[in-house]
Amino acid sequence: MIEQRDKAKLYTRRSMLGILGTAVLAGCSSPLQQTPIKNKTVRDFVATELFYIAHRGSGDNWTEHTMTAYRNAVKAGAQAIEVSVHRTSDDVFVCHHDANLKRLTGIDLDIAQATALELEGISNDAREWLGPHSGLEPIPTLQEVLDEMPQECFLFIEDKTGAHAEELLSVLDMVPQGRDRIVWKQNSTAAGYELASARGYLTWGYFAPDTVMRIAELAGRFDLLGIHDSATESVLLELTNIGKPIICWEIHTRWQRDHFLSWGVRGMMCSNYPYVTGFPARGENLQDSFGTGLRGIGDLPDAISWAAQPLIIADQEALRISGEKKSSYTLGSISPGKIVFSELCFSVRWPQLVAKNHIAGVSFAVPTDAPYRAFEDSQERGMHIQIETRGEISVWLATETGPQRLGRSAIPQGVPGEWADLTLRSWKSELQVSVDGWQMDPVEVQENPLHGYVSLLCLVPQGQPVDFRHVALTA
Repeated sequence: MIEQRDKAKLYTRRSMLGILGTAVLAGCSSPLQQTPIKNKTVRDFVATELFYIAHRGSGDNWTEHTMTAYRNAVKAGAQAIEVSVHRTSDDVFVCHHDANLKRLTGIDLDIAQATALELEGISNDAREWLGPHSGLEPIPTLQEVLDEMPQECFLFIEDKTGAHAEELLSVLDMVPQGRDRIVWKQNSTAAGYELASARGYLTWGYFAPDTVMRIAELAGRFDLLGIHDSATESVLLELTNIGKPIICWEIHTRWQRDHFLSWGVRGMMCSNYPYVTGFPARGENLQDSFGTGLRGIGDLPDAISWAAQPLIIADQEALRISGEKKSSYTLGSISPGKIVFSELCFSVRWPQLVAKNHIAGVSFAVPTDAPYRAFEDSQERGMHIQIETRGEISVWLATETGPQRLGRSAIPQGVPGEWADLTLRSWKSELQVSVDGWQMDPVEVQENPLHGYVSLLCLVPQGQPVDFRHVALTA
């Protein structure tokens, strides 16, 4: 599976097919009101037109595969969570995605070579992904999960190595009404599905990018089919024509959800559960949360990898972008959807200058939370303002025919380490821009452009840090 921290997934915008019902979209624009699962079975759950599963307990929001993540996902409305397990050297199943602890704990230790007692003294550390104030979390045993979670939500459980099907099923068989609460999850090429099916469990087989060519051969083994979010449209068409419920992983953004819905995918395995399902409500939160030391719900880099995560500098209420490539950071936490706002403010600085000109900016008027690709063909709509250290500020409009510069003005040159405060205001048919109190020539616009999703941009040169703080909207 392509689920490793260092595997960057650069999402490209795909066209929507326009088949989303208004009821579905309305249900995703505000926090979900989930119905209790007490009188439902997991078969009822996967038979619905749209269902969500918290991927690793919603790892974009809480430390993945921990009791804190599982519990918080349920509090956020999740009716189902995904649980990955490995077995220790003394035959205890523990919840963890990787076979080795290095990525999340910093300790190079294979779970299969450790005892459960040894793991008790090791903590998961997701601060690089979630922010410096994210707490350290213990590695839970599967038994802890089974003692608590089946009463609260459905469980999609996978034996990650695929080597312990019989032993794992024996544990699951002890869960009261377990066959109504648990789905057996596995790679489509692994063994174990026959044992699980024979014992009455619903089975889900997922197709990773390296196994999609075997869909026709393997799809008949399972009740549910899974597909990675990198799947092409031809693969999606092949899957949907089979007629079984399809679950896509990993869903981080609303535009991903909408895209896969348009192809008939009914199950969304979400890494960003509360945001994708409707949090925050429109207009509820209109300023960044960098000062908390935690990544805001819905805030994501354009490349979904730990290496691409910007640095949150909590004591300075700032966020630093310094990816190896031109990059953007979508502030889903403060973007109020279709609500129009009257003012956008932010501050920007460069800690150091290593080239003749550094360029950064902020995008707005973007209709979806897909990454903003300034000056690239995939950027179909939206606007951005960019500030250059050589002493220039400009406003750009992205159209289907290419970028169009709407206006530019000279400003004082940038000074390393000094903040520049920018304010954008919409007034009648003008966009007014000020930098440290200095006014740019008004930019003529046909309508108020201050709406949609907002992203922070690091443009030129690539790999050089730029800091942002005090990003705020006035509705």
